[in-house]
Amino acid sequence: MSLRREVMEPGVAAWHGTIVKHTGDGFLASFDSVVDGASCAIELQRTLAERSAGDPLERRLAFRMGLNVADAILDAEDVFGEGVNIAARLQGYAEPGGIVVSEAVAGQIEARTDLRRVDLGQLHLKNIRQPVHAYSLHPHGVPLAEFAASVAGGRRDGRPSIAVLPFRRQLTEEAEGYFADGVVDEIIRILSTFHDLVVIARGSTLGLGGERVDASTVGRGLGVRYVLNGGVGGWAAASASTPT
Repeated sequence: MSLRREVMEPGVAAWHGTIVKHTGDGFLASFDSVVDGASCAIELQRTLAERSAGDPLERRLAFRMGLNVADAILDAEDVFGEGVNIAARLQGYAEPGGIVVSEAVAGQIEARTDLRRVDLGQLHLKNIRQPVHAYSLHPHGVPLAEFAASVAGGRRDGRPSIAVLPFRRQLTEEAEGYFADGVVDEIIRILSTFHDLVVIARGSTLGLGGERVDASTVGRGLGVRYVLNGGVGGWAAASASTPT
């Protein structure tokens, strides 16, 4: 509630946006300008990171943010449309403290030289008919993912950590892509219910799957103890541990 009053609401208003509704642990906002929306997200994440930097890990709150540009239906208390659903799905691929945007958004802010864009490829989003090309945004010199990095290895509190890689596909049909991504998302969702386990966000593992995956190398790169890899169209799965 404090963050809502002191950071979110004034931050959105400062970039000419409107908070359409609060969702308990999140919010939905609309902007007339893509640049204003992206700038607002970056400033909010920067402010939140600075505000929580001195807090103990267990007291930090980190937001994931997703942005999309599309036609939408507005009424007095809500906003509707597939474009809104895409933005909501994209935030699920962001790291804590991170931002994921659609290609439409990335294309309109490419002139900003203070941002580094990481291509996440085509994402198969739940209940969205077509894959969505997405990018994560990383301001140069601003450690927006500091919170995620501190949690990733689970080293501060001793909990084991795991990353689930994108599953391999033997076929190329679009439906198989949705199925494979859905399986991975469901595994991550179930694993995340175990409080004694740290599960790396989906956005960190995109692009790491493939026919030949060195689990130890991937684990060290992500700072996790365990890596889960598999495939569809001929099932195979493996886990590996990495030195900590």
